[in-house]
Parts: sequence; C-alpha cells; structure tokens
Amino acid sequence: LSLLASLSSCEANVDALVEVVAPQLAVTAMKNHPQCEKIQELGLALLGNVAESDDKHLDIVMGLGALELAVSVMKKFPKSAGVQERGLDAMWFMAESGRYADAVVAAGAVDLATSALEAEYTHPGVQESALNVLCNIVSCDRQLDMGAEAARVVMRKGQPVAISTCC
Repeated sequence: LSLLASLSSCEANVDALVEVVAPQLAVTAMKNHPQCEKIQELGLALLGNVAESDDKHLDIVMGLGALELAVSVMKKFPKSAGVQERGLDAMWFMAESGRYADAVVAAGAVDLATSALEAEYTHPGVQESALNVLCNIVSCDRQLDMGAEAARVVMRKGQPVAISTCC
C-alpha cells in the first residue's frame, strides 16, 4: 500500500493505478487488517489521492464505500495523527466537487473535523485538513442546508473557527 499511496499522489499515475484496481486493493487491505494503523493510514491516503484526481475516479472511490470506511477508521484510531489527517484529506477531496458534499456531511465529517480541531494533540497537518474539510462544506459556492451543524462549525466552543478565508 505504501508504494500505491506514493504513486497515487502523482496525477499522471492515477489512471494507470485505477485500471489495476488500486482503490479496490486498498479497501480490501483495510478490511482484512482493521487493527493495523499503518495500513489504514496508507489506504486512506491512496483513496484520497484517487478521489482528488477527477470525477470519474471520485465516483469509483465513492462506489467502493470509501466515505463510510474513512469515517469508521477515523473513529477507530482517534489519536492517530496520520489516520486523522489522511481521513480528513479523503473527505476533503470527496466534498470538493460538491457532488458528494451532502454525503460527506451526513457521514459525520463536521463532527470528525471539529473533534480534530479540539483534540488534545496539536498536529498542524490534522488541523489544516480539518479546516479544509470545513471550508469545502461551508463554502460560499455550496448551498448546503446544515442548520445547527453549520452554526457548530462556525462557532466552536463560543469561538469563531477561522474558515472565512475559504470564501
């Protein structure tokens, strides 16, 4: 998975990797080794990289249940900065086009991102990824009806979250 995750970070390699079923291999490895934190992290990295490349690849990743898997893995490893960052990155890319933004919200991305911002550890990559997810969810370009969830994002513990630069 490490090699596939690294290769998938280069857009030129994504088509070839998808054609050799890299996302399916990642999902299978993640399901076969649910206790292995490193496999979960690398699998999330690969799925996020593939989802980011274009809408066709995003559809493939979403069709494999990657969103639900990302949420499950993030809940299983709440103190792993690597898993949290890669999971948030994957959700960021899944929400980015707007086509799956509602699904990302419904899956619990707001709670996961705000939890990452409030976590005891302060890891800059996790913090940045959490803010990127929230940026995509509450972007000025989106007309998502989130009601109380949007208010929770904008006001965390009574303090505004610095997401106004997204719009």
